[in-house]
Amino acid sequence: MRLLYGETKQDMEKIIRQMSREELDDLLVVTADGSWARSLMHRGIAVALDETVSSDETALQEAVGREGAESFICPYVVLHPEEMAYEDFERIYQRQKGIPWTILTTERCLVREFAMEDLAALEELYAWPGITDYTEPLEPHEQEAAYQRDYIRYAYGIFGYGFWLVLDKKTGELIGRAGIETNEDCGDGEAELGYVIRPDRQQQGIATEVCAAILAYAGKELGLRRIFARTHRDNLPSTALLRRLGFAEKKPERSAENRNGAGRGDICPEGEIVWYERIL
Repeated sequence: MRLLYGETKQDMEKIIRQMSREELDDLLVVTADGSWARSLMHRGIAVALDETVSSDETALQEAVGREGAESFICPYVVLHPEEMAYEDFERIYQRQKGIPWTILTTERCLVREFAMEDLAALEELYAWPGITDYTEPLEPHEQEAAYQRDYIRYAYGIFGYGFWLVLDKKTGELIGRAGIETNEDCGDGEAELGYVIRPDRQQQGIATEVCAAILAYAGKELGLRRIFARTHRDNLPSTALLRRLGFAEKKPERSAENRNGAGRGDICPEGEIVWYERIL
């Protein structure tokens, strides 16, 4: 990715006009000009809007436009870009280009965001016998595709975290999902941990390895203070995992007793869910 920042609008536009289509696809422009930012986005160029100087929302309003929800586009807003790391700009670029973020790696696994190209592999994962015994199945293909498109845009796009894919680092094979989500059971600085590992890769310490790394990431990178988790009382391996990770049994004050797992509805009868908590 090439970062274009610190030049005048005229100079940056001159540079852009000299670039090839391939070079433009690899470009992120940082500008305080909202109207120009919108023009660049319509040309397929990734943009970050510098709101450091502006004390109102004028630049952002210009960037968003007034054509209504169907044509709504909005750049990432940044403050003091001169203090930002290159990796921060790279993530902005990846988000606008639809490139899934790599969240973390462990000794054996890579954890990254879901992309629509992963849908077939996700459906194969959930087709394994027993994998939905304690978690919800996917929706039929078209409904699941619509759900995942919205999840990428709103969960990843707004919160910057969610339920991620767990890949074997050596083979790239999808072997599970894990992550954290904020829902109506969570207060400020809180989120809920979820996980599912393919049956043939269970009892190998993978869930412990991945979830421990996610908890560390949640505290250090996301600034979360408290993580909740829930499991069916008969799911003894999940209970043992949570205890290994340092969770203690405690129900969140805001919890909806009968709702289960990753914000998608109910699979367990009332009273069968046990809540756990860990302070980060």
